[in-house]
Amino acid sequence: MVTGGGTGTHAFDLASGVFTELQAGSYGVMDVEYDVCGAPGGGDWPFEPSLFIAASVVSARHKSHVVVDAGFKAVSMDGPPARIVAGAAPGSLWRPMGDEHGMIAHPALIDVLKAAGRDPLGFDRAVSAADADPARAFPADAPAVGDIVWLQPGHCDPTINLYDALHVWDGETLERWAVDGRRVTGA
Repeated sequence: MVTGGGTGTHAFDLASGVFTELQAGSYGVMDVEYDVCGAPGGGDWPFEPSLFIAASVVSARHKSHVVVDAGFKAVSMDGPPARIVAGAAPGSLWRPMGDEHGMIAHPALIDVLKAAGRDPLGFDRAVSAADADPARAFPADAPAVGDIVWLQPGHCDPTINLYDALHVWDGETLERWAVDGRRVTGA
């Protein structure tokens, strides 16, 4: 048995005829990082995303964004930010706001948040100014408290490591798969 390779090199590894087993890992769930870098040879990936995080909206009091219960403890940040795939207006962006919370910035108000740059005080001022501006309305298509926003992780491996189990659905059956590296043994 000859084993090796990876998601980014799977096509070349198969074509080499050397490997009898491939150790491509990310292809099984895909993530934003691999999607952004593109498949080898410039084509489309033959894999589809299948790993998503259900983030619940816990606050909707700002005109620029809503707050969800998915922060650093739910989404690993050693890659690109998570991508919103459903539950928010197209073009919305997720960004962490600390351990427990993240924000879903509405596309109509992303300019306000980008103007603040990385300055936390500038961000607070930009949000306060947007909220106080009587000419700005709350976006009608923003998620409401209790809504679910579906996120695709930026980097799948370290994100999976944050969870005790995955809930796997094949379109008919829902199963719970334990994340082996998180199991506690011999207590």
